[in-house]
Amino acid sequence: MKNYFLYSVLIFALASLVSAQSANELKNRIAERKPAVDQLLSSQVVGENNSGFLQALGNLSTSQTEIIVKENADRKTVYQLLADQTGASVELVGKRRALQIHEIAPKGTMIQSPDGQWAAK
Repeated sequence: MKNYFLYSVLIFALASLVSAQSANELKNRIAERKPAVDQLLSSQVVGENNSGFLQALGNLSTSQTEIIVKENADRKTVYQLLADQTGASVELVGKRRALQIHEIAPKGTMIQSPDGQWAAK
């Protein structure tokens, strides 16, 4: 729930940069995918990497891979918009988001540390 809330805050903050329709579409896509993303994270076949993106940690089905690809594409859009707004690089925005994700992720979520090591929170 906290993760969705933070995404919602980010999306609304971006409304001044993109059309309201585009921001709503992005928010809706992320919200619709959230249960599937949460399930992948809780099963530990997917983790949150140190760049702010989902990463496969095992063999995934085609539909699971599609979820990751779509989620990461939307995250990249959010990071790009924030980078454009702040003057930071997309990579820096993603790394900062990764630190936030680590703080709010539920126990058991696979998290990649800044040095590249994976561990369950």
